[in-house]
Amino acid sequence: METVNTCPTEVADAKATKSKSATKPKSAESASRRTPEELAAERGIDLAGVLIKGPVFRYIRGRSRQIARQAGLCKADVDDVQQILFQRICENIGQFDPEEACFLVFVTALVERYAVNIIRHHLAVKRGRRVTCPLSTIVDDDGRPAELFELIGDREQDNRTLRKSPDPRTALDLPIDVREAITTLPDDMRKLVKLLMVYSPTDLARELGVPRTTIHDRIRQLRRHLQNTALPKYF
Repeated sequence: METVNTCPTEVADAKATKSKSATKPKSAESASRRTPEELAAERGIDLAGVLIKGPVFRYIRGRSRQIARQAGLCKADVDDVQQILFQRICENIGQFDPEEACFLVFVTALVERYAVNIIRHHLAVKRGRRVTCPLSTIVDDDGRPAELFELIGDREQDNRTLRKSPDPRTALDLPIDVREAITTLPDDMRKLVKLLMVYSPTDLARELGVPRTTIHDRIRQLRRHLQNTALPKYF
């Protein structure tokens, strides 16, 4: 039998390569087996606790009712919507970074993203089951269906609301200036802006467990910061 001479260095390199290839899958496998509770604990979050009481639970419960109503579901479906949102939070808990935002802000952004999908899905299902014509729909001069609000001009709308509609250029510039203004804010004020998109000042004070005067003081500070941006010209 022919003997193959192997260099000791080659043998050592082969063993090291084999050892690395053997340990790498185990590490990846153990990481993938971590539960949402373990991932949350690494980020200082008691996942089981926040999902049964406290601000996060109350926000998800209230938002579930809104989603069910907007999707045309009944009250009995609220619990199902809530469970879907809980499941999505558990699935995405690994993306939460405590240094970027508080957990409530993370949950709010996540819920709003999935809320759109839930509402869109159920409305599409309803449209597929039956073809109906809303009472607000009429036929225009070309024989096409049109909503009544589409026939209301800016002047009539302004008279009804006692406000002046922005011109098309302003309507395009305002969202851009708002985003730029928010980027100039300190981190704590950017978080405040995100929370105020979801809560009223009174509700936010209740959720954070602080006096309402504290929230209103922070809002006044926020307004002072925004005075140095391009936003005052719109008001």
